[in-house]
Amino acid sequence: MQSFPLPYAVQIAQALGPSIIALAALLITAYFAWKQWSTARDRLRLDLFDKRYAYFVVFREFMISVIQHGDATNDDLRKFWQGMIGSEFVFDKEVTEYVESVRKRAELLRSKNRILENIDNGEARARMADEVSSIFLSINDDFPLLEQKFAKSMNLGSM
Repeated sequence: MQSFPLPYAVQIAQALGPSIIALAALLITAYFAWKQWSTARDRLRLDLFDKRYAYFVVFREFMISVIQHGDATNDDLRKFWQGMIGSEFVFDKEVTEYVESVRKRAELLRSKNRILENIDNGEARARMADEVSSIFLSINDDFPLLEQKFAKSMNLGSM
C-alpha cells in the first residue's frame, strides 16, 4: 500500500492541536478564576456595606432619641455602646471622630441635665439651662450632617 503524505494544514493542526486545546483550557480557567475573584470582591463590598449600614442605623437612632428627649437616657447609651462595638474598625477616622464627638456631647448633655434637676437657685439654674441648651443645639445641628459624614464610607463604588 502506498502511503500518501497528509496535507500541510493537517500536519500543522496535528502538531498544534494539543497546544491549542491547552491554551483554550487555560483561557477558560483564567476566565472562571477572574469571575470568582470578581464575585468575592463584590461580596466583600456588600458585607462591608451591610456592617456599616447597621452601625449607621444604630447611630442615627441614638441621635434621634437624644434629640426627641432632649437627653441621653441610660437605655440610649446602652443601645449605643452595644450597637457601635467594633465600628472603629470599619469606618475611617473622620466618621469615627464624628461619632465620638456626638457621643461625648450626648453624655455631657446627660450629666448637665442631672445637675440641672438638682439646682434650685434661679441664676445658677438659668446658666446651667443655657449650657444644656447649647449642648443640645450642637447635637441637633449635627443631625443634618449625619448622612453626609457616612456617605463616603457607604458608597459601594469607593469600597
